[in-house]
Amino acid sequence: MSKSEFLSQLSHRLGYLPYEEVKKSVDFYSEAIDDRMEDGATEEEAVAAMGDLDTIVREIEESLPLTTIMRQKVKVTKERSSSKTLWIVLAICGSPIWLALLISLFAVIVSVYVVIWSLIISLFAVVISVVVGGIAVIIGGFILPYQAISPRLMLLGAGAVCIGIGLLLVPAAKYLSVKLAGLIAPFFRWIKRKIIGRKETVQ
Repeated sequence: MSKSEFLSQLSHRLGYLPYEEVKKSVDFYSEAIDDRMEDGATEEEAVAAMGDLDTIVREIEESLPLTTIMRQKVKVTKERSSSKTLWIVLAICGSPIWLALLISLFAVIVSVYVVIWSLIISLFAVVISVVVGGIAVIIGGFILPYQAISPRLMLLGAGAVCIGIGLLLVPAAKYLSVKLAGLIAPFFRWIKRKIIGRKETVQ
């Protein structure tokens, strides 16, 4: 595939996006192809090195803000409407439905985000609580007015165990936090794919 064909197909596939976004992506890959050609690759080799066009388009879509995609979908729908008056009437009459759906979507997105970060915070709160509790027990072993040595030793031992357990839980909490945080990006990509739906091109 030649450079012009590649850029033409890329521009066509991204045609439903705002012009600025399409131009930015096309310019980026045009420069990337030129750079490879300057390094000695043929035009076909430079284009092939860019990768699969489907993957490129998907990565570009997933990098865009969700608000940009939603705003463009509304704009394209309005431009394709045969009557602006009809569009306005439908928008007004359907506002109780689409507004409720939009609010629900926003609430779901925020809820998932909050739940994930709440779980992450809770994990570290448990670890910190165990460690701090262990330290408090050790301090209690020194300051409480026990006459016998055995209660003090018991408290010191219990505190040391709590601190040890807390420190052992740190790597596990960190691992689970990374995994939980890793769910955020796939969730937003899934939302974007649902909003994008089939690829649309502005005629």
